[in-house]
Amino acid sequence: MATKTGPRTLDEAHDRKLDRKPRGPASRADELLWHKENMRMYQEVAEIDTRHRHEALSCAFIESLRIAEMENRAGAGRG
Repeated sequence: MATKTGPRTLDEAHDRKLDRKPRGPASRADELLWHKENMRMYQEVAEIDTRHRHEALSCAFIESLRIAEMENRAGAGRG
C-alpha cells in the first residue's frame, strides 16, 4: 500500500520520478535502484489513482524492462 507521503496521482509520480533522478554521472547500482523505486512507485499509484491505473501499470512495466535490461547487461559482462 502507498505511504501517506508518496505520490497519489500519476502526474505526481512522474514529477517524483524526475525529482529523484540521480544528478550527474550515476553508478550502475544507483541507476538500478532508481528504476526499482520507480517501478514500485508506479505500482502503488496504480492502486490509488484508479482513473490512470492502466497508464501507471504501463509505466511500472517499462521500468521492469529497464531493470531486466540492466541486469542482463551486467550478467553478460561477467562472462
